[in-house]
Amino acid sequence: MGLMDTYVSPNNYKDLFEQKDYKGIASFTANSIRHAFSCLLKFPRRYLRHNKNFILGSLYNYYKKFNPIKPDKANPLYVLDRLQKAHQRALTKYQFKRYAMKVHLFKANNEVWNYVRYGETNGFEPYIDGEIKVINIPLGHLQFFEPPFVKIFAAELKNMLDNINDAS
Repeated sequence: MGLMDTYVSPNNYKDLFEQKDYKGIASFTANSIRHAFSCLLKFPRRYLRHNKNFILGSLYNYYKKFNPIKPDKANPLYVLDRLQKAHQRALTKYQFKRYAMKVHLFKANNEVWNYVRYGETNGFEPYIDGEIKVINIPLGHLQFFEPPFVKIFAAELKNMLDNINDAS
């Protein structure tokens, strides 16, 4: 399986509440707080900058609820807003499963994920019962298909596919 700089963010609390697993909720909360403090100590600037951006994004999403973008398919902001909402609905409904297979994760060198739980595997570690081969690509998350970065990604993909063909 190949994954491209996707990050798993399951609804941990939602699942735990549905299962009425209150001990699990307490444990998950304690681990999240412990992890947040360790990240704050290890990467203070990056952690605070990321959280500031997350908070600003959340405030903007609340603003959009009270002041929605007027429907206009010619307006890129309206189209992106619709895509974001569809993505969020799909992610909320998706039930993450475990997979027993080797995974190739093409990962951007995005410093934000350096301190996130399971950040090295973009959150997939708990869901993959097999090797996760991380292929770090020197670009940002949104640059995979921008010239000249697409050439870097294509070269890494070709190299990985050639290695698989050589092994079989």
